[in-house]
Amino acid sequence: MNPYDFFTTHSITAGKYYKRLKENIAKNGILEPIKYTIHNGRKYIVDGHHRILAAKELILDAVPAEEVNLPYGSYQTSDDLVNWESRS
Repeated sequence: MNPYDFFTTHSITAGKYYKRLKENIAKNGILEPIKYTIHNGRKYIVDGHHRILAAKELILDAVPAEEVNLPYGSYQTSDDLVNWESRS
């Protein structure tokens, strides 16, 4: 899937971990699919925010992705997808 087809569900901080991840993706590609769920026709990331950021920075045209259902991880309902900016 195109990395620009996804909406984020939280902010992303890039640190040392991210640098290593991006180097690994540049060398080996994305090995673990991005997990997403669909809400109101939009694909929301529930696992893989850093991988998507790296894919965009590396100008990849496609990433492996897998659709999952809620609840998934800390995402219990669709409110968790669209209201992340208002969380404290």
